Amino acid sequence: MQEPATAHDLPTPFYTGHIAPQTGWSIAPHQHDHDQLIMVLQGQIEANIADLVLRGESGSVLFYPQGIPHQERSIGRGVLETLYVGFRTAAHGIHLGARPTISFDQTGRIRMLMQWMHELTSSPQKDRELTQAALLQAVLEEAVRHPEYTVSSEQIVRTAVRYMREKLAEPLRLADIAKIVNVSAFHFSRIFRRHTGQTPMRFLAKCRVEAAHSLLQSSTLPMKAIARRTGLSDPFHFSRTFRRLVGYPPSRVRRPELSLEAVSAPRHQARPGAGNRSPTRRLSRRAGIR
Repeated sequence: MQEPATAHDLPTPFYTGHIAPQTGWSIAPHQHDHDQLIMVLQGQIEANIADLVLRGESGSVLFYPQGIPHQERSIGRGVLETLYVGFRTAAHGIHLGARPTISFDQTGRIRMLMQWMHELTSSPQKDRELTQAALLQAVLEEAVRHPEYTVSSEQIVRTAVRYMREKLAEPLRLADIAKIVNVSAFHFSRIFRRHTGQTPMRFLAKCRVEAAHSLLQSSTLPMKAIARRTGLSDPFHFSRTFRRLVGYPPSRVRRPELSLEAVSAPRHQARPGAGNRSPTRRLSRRAGIR
């Protein structure tokens, strides 16, 4: 049976704090001579630390090791609200490491424990500091159980982006990409979104549309062939995705060529009784050219 932790094994909390709900919050670059945990209660936060951009949302727990300069701000349209605690880890206690990390409070326990710690700050309760230390110990245990990512997550994102660009023509799923970087689909999606500001599948769709746009400009391949080469499955899906992300249909990219054909088409191809309308002219009209 594991021996219970003694006071010497517990971390030492120096302070707890609460950032009340607000928009446009930010703090200048600074650093601490102790470790710090930030619990995001609502909203989104961005931290620039150790050449890494960490983005947290409600339920995220950010860990800042001592001595590393960092700068923070709220992002998004909503309000930001956080709890935080500054502490020193016990010599034989739980260590979160020397790198910035993010954990996710999957059970809601970290939120409850940190709220309890903060409430005790102004409490006259006897042995208050020992209770806070025990609560912080539980927070650290929970954070270790549910790590989300560390500085190495930058490499995860780079590897995933490279893989998506190389495999555009293949019917990639989120699970396929997550498998390449050896993390679960859930954690990969969160990592990718915090680094890039978008989901992996939306990023993949943008890559496909960019490649399709380039092929439309530089080749005479039919839409069906371009759809296959860029993993957009069929002309209908290709056209719909292209319009959604670019704002206009793929036919507009080739409009100058279609217009030139319409002007130079021979009049004798016109159907009897159809005036001077040629098949090419009708094609141009269907493509939206007047």
